[in-house]
Amino acid sequence: MGIAEPGPGDAEWNALPVPGSDDRIVLFAYPEGGRGDSRNLARVTSADEVFWRADVPDPGSNDTYVEVRWRDGRLTANSWSCYFVELDPYTGVLLSSTFTK
Repeated sequence: MGIAEPGPGDAEWNALPVPGSDDRIVLFAYPEGGRGDSRNLARVTSADEVFWRADVPDPGSNDTYVEVRWRDGRLTANSWSCYFVELDPYTGVLLSSTFTK
């Protein structure tokens, strides 16, 4: 899978605890100018290792996530390109994706 570890441009913007775990879901601030990995949503272990990075809903674009939250026990997020997604918190796989604009 080739999961990239957090780097110097990966400042935590928002973090949510994962229920029943010491892990957290982290929304990294996306570097200005679009440099770096656009997959800025990750599950990070208590040892600060990236377990997974979520793909963006439109992989051919420079889309990035701008918000993440637990909603009725589901992990949901919004992307810059107006997608609302549900993600599997254990794998990071997109379960659903809806264009909202």
